[in-house]
Amino acid sequence: MTDRPASSPLTSTLVVIGLGTVLVAAVGAIAGALSDDFAATFGRVGTVGMVVVAILGVLVAVRPSLVPTRRPR
Repeated sequence: MTDRPASSPLTSTLVVIGLGTVLVAAVGAIAGALSDDFAATFGRVGTVGMVVVAILGVLVAVRPSLVPTRRPR
């Protein structure tokens, strides 16, 4: 099975979505750090999750070989 070239439109789209998610999460983290209520703390936990998912999405978009696939026999 061959991998998609790194310049495919799908790769570009996933990278942009992932980086956009990181940007939104960073803004949320800054806003949460400036506030002292429970919702801000809960928001920071959600921000960490968003960043992890975004980074994994970018890695998979750039290196599809990282995703385990079943090989035909």
